[in-house]
Amino acid sequence: MTPHDLELKRYNEIANRLDQIEIVLFKLMDHSSYSKTHKLLQDGVTLCLVYLKDVKDKFRRYAERQHDTSGD
Repeated sequence: MTPHDLELKRYNEIANRLDQIEIVLFKLMDHSSYSKTHKLLQDGVTLCLVYLKDVKDKFRRYAERQHDTSGD
């Protein structure tokens, strides 16, 4: 495997892990008893989703910058 292949594999593994976290958080929100869950926990799940979206966006932009600079 080339260094580029390894880097791409690592990127995909991290992106996949972030997607899995997002799926779990949305499943939690969709659960029938979620509306009965303590407000603090609901706020925490919502905040986690907001932070996760931010992390995914920053990670994607970082990977794009790395890709752009590696071609120089």
